[in-house]
Amino acid sequence: MLAIRRGPFKLICGKGSGGWTAGGDDQPAQLYNLDADPGETTNLLSTRPQLASELADMLGRIVRDGRSTPGSPQANDRPLNWHISTRTAD
Repeated sequence: MLAIRRGPFKLICGKGSGGWTAGGDDQPAQLYNLDADPGETTNLLSTRPQLASELADMLGRIVRDGRSTPGSPQANDRPLNWHISTRTAD
């Protein structure tokens, strides 16, 4: 799964644990404060939706530009058709 980190916050673009376990909630993405929760046990997506949206936009720009560093955009090696959902379930 794609993920991005800014400061202590990490956004994982997918449900569940992204690894070998099922995960603990049914949110469409995961947001963690690694300073306060290094074990990634409390998904903050529903309590910090604006931050999750900002991180998703940041990741979208990186993918669209083909780079995370300063400079001119680089072409991706294949067409991309993806969407990051950070909208929480009601």
